[in-house]
Amino acid sequence: MEMNTEKSRADFITMIFRENQYYNIVRDTLLYVLPNLSDADLDDCISEVYKVALKTPNIETHPQIHGWLNLTAKNIAKKFRRIQSIERQLAELSDDIPDPTRLEIRFEELEQDKELLASIKKSLRLSEYVLFELRYLENKSCAEIAEITGIKQHSVDMRVNRVKTKLKKFLKKP
Repeated sequence: MEMNTEKSRADFITMIFRENQYYNIVRDTLLYVLPNLSDADLDDCISEVYKVALKTPNIETHPQIHGWLNLTAKNIAKKFRRIQSIERQLAELSDDIPDPTRLEIRFEELEQDKELLASIKKSLRLSEYVLFELRYLENKSCAEIAEITGIKQHSVDMRVNRVKTKLKKFLKKP
C-alpha cells in the first residue's frame, strides 16, 4: 500500500511538473519575485519547489494546488534572495576574509589535513566555508566574526552552530 502512495505521489509531481499551467505558475511566480533570475538559478528554484512538493505529505490531495505552488514558489524565491544577499555581503567584506583562491594554497600547505579540508569545502556552501575558516582555522570568536562580516553576533552564533552540525560527520571522536 505504501509503495502505491509513493508511486501516486511521484506521478502527481510529474504531472504538475509537465502540465504547462502548473509549471507556469511556479516559473511566473519566481520571475515575478526575482525578475533578474538567470536561467540556471531559475531551474534550481523550480527544482526546489518540486522537491518540497515531493516531501509534502498528501500533496496529491491538496484542494488548492495552484495556491500551494504559488506560495511555495514565493517562499523558495525569498530563501534564494536571502542566500544571495548573504553571499553578496560576504563577497564585499574586507581583506580579512580569505579569498577562495587562497584556500587552494592553504590546502597544499596542510598535507595531513588536505583530504579532510577538501571534503569539508565540498560539503559546505562558500558562505558556510568562510565561517568555518574564520572560526576554526583562524580561531576567531563569534564576536570578531560578527565585526568582520557585519552580521549580528547572534546570527553568527546560529550560523556557526549550523556549520558545526554539518561538520560532525567529518570529526571523529576518540
